[in-house]
Amino acid sequence: MGAIENLEHENLIQYIRYRKSRGLQAKTINSELKKIAYYLEFKGLPDIADPIRLKGVQRRIPHDLFTGKQLDRIYQKFPESKTPWTHENILKTYHLILGLRIYQGLQEQELTKLEISHLQLEKGKIYIPSTKRTNKRVLDLKPFQILPLHEYLLTERKSLDDEIEGNFLFHKKRLIRGMSRIKAMINHYEPGLKSMAQIWASVITNWLKHYNLREVQCMAGHKYVSSTEGTERII
Repeated sequence: MGAIENLEHENLIQYIRYRKSRGLQAKTINSELKKIAYYLEFKGLPDIADPIRLKGVQRRIPHDLFTGKQLDRIYQKFPESKTPWTHENILKTYHLILGLRIYQGLQEQELTKLEISHLQLEKGKIYIPSTKRTNKRVLDLKPFQILPLHEYLLTERKSLDDEIEGNFLFHKKRLIRGMSRIKAMINHYEPGLKSMAQIWASVITNWLKHYNLREVQCMAGHKYVSSTEGTERII
């Protein structure tokens, strides 16, 4: 399959077909997919393996998905997870990052590539640059996201000017370290969250309830429609 950093949905499909041709049962292949998912999460890479499971075996992920209302609650209650040791600006930064994951479906690699110029706050939109796995696109921001993003630019981001190379929106190392902290903070009030990939799968699945497949493919930046289908469908 090549380097793990270049793993794409189509590679997993080819892998599944190969393993099936070798006579492996669905349960065994699903176990292997789960191990790949754990490794991707450990490496901090988009967990494209987690939503994929073969039919014929009870699939775990649909029972773990969050509804739109549950995702709203996760976002709204996040400020309550503040501890005496949590700096106010850090809390606000984590909150807006969580918002970008919940309402725009952004993954970690996409967040690290965002630049200040990608924010179109006056239009209520954000430009998402392409990655090895996703296409570029422009997405709508929720009205309640605009002011926090504007305040971030004037406070936390401005204070990091000397530490951030170029015009990136977030400090890459702090962002990557922050993902585990964000999950831990969410777990204080939502123990059902097993991984941040679970939020991503929930977002895409909820989009599929309101938009057609092609629209969701564009919103998610998927290069292949099969990647969008694979989020919800059992192969």
